[in-house]
Amino acid sequence: MEGKRGQFFILAAVIMSVVIVSLVTTKNYVQVSKEPKNFYDWGYGIHDESLKVIDYGTYNQDDKLPDFATEIGDEAVASGYEIVILEGNESNARLRNLADLDLSVRENGKWVNVTGGRKESESKVCLPDACNEVSQRISDYSQNSSIKVISNQNNVTVKFYGKKYKFSLGKNKRFYMILQKKIGDEVYIYSK
Repeated sequence: MEGKRGQFFILAAVIMSVVIVSLVTTKNYVQVSKEPKNFYDWGYGIHDESLKVIDYGTYNQDDKLPDFATEIGDEAVASGYEIVILEGNESNARLRNLADLDLSVRENGKWVNVTGGRKESESKVCLPDACNEVSQRISDYSQNSSIKVISNQNNVTVKFYGKKYKFSLGKNKRFYMILQKKIGDEVYIYSK
């Protein structure tokens, strides 16, 4: 009888321990939003279309890539995306920064700053007695976006939001982009 009584107390102690631990333990979880499917579809569609524009220019001796990059940049900004576009070849390429923040590009061994085209411009208005800061978000992105011309480079490294992206340029035309969208606290990036 003593053995059965000892088993009962052990079982009761285990049950009480489980109840106490379950009451004390906090539950940790992460709630993740679904990835915006149309964001990645849009990015892939732009990449696919860029290949067609490059092919057209090659066969017809008519370079439409700069016009395409301008149109895509305007469309991306109108859709609420930040976009960085690199288009051209190793002898002459253009980097367009249509983002909120500045980025850096490696040129001849040095990091060069490229101002963000969606950045708020800040200035001061001063009268003899007081000064006020005025900040205004740029709304005409196509004219105020930063464009950096890159010449005679096979490889281009871009530092954007703390991450480095490496792109290779060749003798033929290339089109690269970094597309970013902020939704709440989450950031989605498409790079191709």
